[in-house]
Amino acid sequence: MLESTLETVGQSSLVGPTTSTRKNASLYARVQKPETLDRAWRVIQENGLKSDSRETREDIRQFSIQSRRHLNRLNRQLRTRRFRFEPARGALVRKKKGKSERPIVIAPIESRIVQRAILDVVQSIPEIQRTLTAGYNFGGIAGPEFGVPPAIAKAVSAGKESKYYIKTDIKSFFTAVPRQRAVDLIKAHTFDPQFNALLVEATTTELKDLQSFGDKLRLFPLCDEGVAQGSCLSPLLCNLLLADFDVQMNRRGIICIRYIDDFILFAPSQKAAFKALQYALELLQEMGLSAYDPRDSNPVEREKSSHGQSIRGFTFLGCDIQQDRIRPTRAKRSELKQKTRTILHECLNSISDPRTALFSRKTSADAILDASRIIRGWGNTYSFCNDERLFHSLDLELQNIFVDFQRRFGQKISSMEILDRRRSFGLFPLVDCNQGNK
Repeated sequence: MLESTLETVGQSSLVGPTTSTRKNASLYARVQKPETLDRAWRVIQENGLKSDSRETREDIRQFSIQSRRHLNRLNRQLRTRRFRFEPARGALVRKKKGKSERPIVIAPIESRIVQRAILDVVQSIPEIQRTLTAGYNFGGIAGPEFGVPPAIAKAVSAGKESKYYIKTDIKSFFTAVPRQRAVDLIKAHTFDPQFNALLVEATTTELKDLQSFGDKLRLFPLCDEGVAQGSCLSPLLCNLLLADFDVQMNRRGIICIRYIDDFILFAPSQKAAFKALQYALELLQEMGLSAYDPRDSNPVEREKSSHGQSIRGFTFLGCDIQQDRIRPTRAKRSELKQKTRTILHECLNSISDPRTALFSRKTSADAILDASRIIRGWGNTYSFCNDERLFHSLDLELQNIFVDFQRRFGQKISSMEILDRRRSFGLFPLVDCNQGNK
């Protein structure tokens, strides 16, 4: 389906290379350029330092110490065709409200930099750029007109125009995507064999800890289907694969807003809305995909989808949306409080051994910085919401969590010696500064 869309914005490879596509013969050279790698590293660094994972943040900090040397090495390896994507680390994250687990692939930093460089180069191809920015999908695309706030703004506007909505998710999206088909959509507009080979390697998942997952290894995209959750290239592949879906779903008076695997339909009536949903399911089925149906009696289907009169409000992308009010959902608010409690609780448990807490960065200072980073990131994410009373109330709840932490922390250090108190606060004593694990 996407082939027809790309033909409307640029010549298809089936009719021979155009002037613009002939220029793509130098894509590999663009990936290896020092400025491309440096720009990619800055994005990886910024995102990594915002990660919830302490391990990821520490890896980024260590790489930063000699980042110029690492980037020069990457450039040499790419120029001499010696670069190889090292096996990634796998992780299973339990989904909310369920026993199922989501497979996450964590590639080495060098691999992430090259993947990001490939992403930047692919997105600069005019035909692909026009397809990605057609205006139907808001996720996985850089630019102020994309992202969650513009998607919510579009949904608010559509909700005022259309009487009925259906919100749903694409099932097992990342693990079910026909990867080779998506890669071929890119290769149809690239005429650089070396770049294409690098692209295939960058989108192929290889894990270094295979045996540790047992029968759960099947959850990871190691075969022809699926893309790695955690790779910056995965949203690109998914968006290209669904580009024609987006175009087809925004016809005949229907508004379809998609954010990666979440999409919401707006229609003039309930009948029109469900007719559009049926059409969406048929389009997805052509790609080996499906979506949750709110008409299904299965509890999971009903939990993952919803429908109703737009004027009564709806939930989309973690927000409860009314005609005049946008607020983070109760689940998102609870998640923020729980993350804050967890960070502070880990500190309280760790300072029983102040010296270990100091070296493992679980002191009071570390906990406060981590909690502040989580709260600030969450606040920035939902800064477009307009329910100020809710934010004030949530701030009071967070304040109570912190006051309780201070009280319990004070009790724990009250009987400690002065050096251990310093360690618990996160202040190094000189006697510890000559240790090998500092």
